[in-house]
Amino acid sequence: MADAIRPPPPQDPGREVVGLVELSRALGRLLDPTSRKEDVVGVECDGVVRWEFVVLAKGSTPPPEATPLAVHEVSARTLEVLNEVDSSGRPVTLEEDGQAVAVLRPTAYVAPETQVHDPAPRPPPDAPARDSNSVGAREAVLTLVAVGSVVFAALDLPPLLIGLGVAIIVLVWRRMAGAPLRDPLQAGAAVAALALLVLLVVGRQTLPKASAPPPRKEASPGRVIVVDNRVTSGNEMREDKFPTSLTTRPVAHCGTRGCNITNTERETGGGYDAAVCQRRGERITNGDDSSRADDDNPRLFASTAYYGVRLKATDTFGYVSEVWIAPRYRGGLNLPAC
Repeated sequence: MADAIRPPPPQDPGREVVGLVELSRALGRLLDPTSRKEDVVGVECDGVVRWEFVVLAKGSTPPPEATPLAVHEVSARTLEVLNEVDSSGRPVTLEEDGQAVAVLRPTAYVAPETQVHDPAPRPPPDAPARDSNSVGAREAVLTLVAVGSVVFAALDLPPLLIGLGVAIIVLVWRRMAGAPLRDPLQAGAAVAALALLVLLVVGRQTLPKASAPPPRKEASPGRVIVVDNRVTSGNEMREDKFPTSLTTRPVAHCGTRGCNITNTERETGGGYDAAVCQRRGERITNGDDSSRADDDNPRLFASTAYYGVRLKATDTFGYVSEVWIAPRYRGGLNLPAC
């Protein structure tokens, strides 16, 4: 029996060495009843063959100190069994249909480089462990930044908001990836998000008020116009929840596109003291294009006309759609083109 379970020397070309990922496949082949023969399979881990499966010749008797274990149990919990062999130092007998077919026991010889068949590449023994969360980190960040920038730029947002959005995207990604709190990428994104938020808050209070570029022509002294900030509600009208504001460009939805001019908000009945020119821009409506409920409302109105407005107190210049101006002040008021 001692001869049956003694492994051949490492240089024996008949010895087979496999990695953990190949173990189940190798055992299934070697323990196949139709092709079983006495052989030794070394199981390699981190460059060292730490365990041996010694296939028993037919009729061999396993060592008495070995712990019996069914073959299917090893297949189901291979690593657990290997750890048990390591800790106890006692071999394990593999049994199939009550018959001993192999013995598993620890060993300690280093596998020759040409005999290692584990397809998974291994770093050198002295290489630092690599955080799985950092795999492809640079590529993932570049992709997120590119996608985030395109999305936020499509919304026509200011650069500070775009940067803040990208930083938040990176933060969310790192948290979902389970990165540790001291992860450099995560910490950098958090610092950037905080800095950008502070800049946005401080900038809102201290930066000069935005203004549209001056027009080519403007009337002097201009015309006073009164705001009508109401929207349709079926056949009725109601005050819009967002006040009318001057904008730096003649476009729609400036509240989400970053082109509203602060401190120029007006509600119905408010006014602008000097409409000085007129021009065309994006279409605006005070109705609901997604519903027919207001189609018969006599005060439903849509237009692409804008007034250029000069505020005398601050010399701010901006645009307002004539949709948000009382009906009697619409139509251009014979003002020059901006």
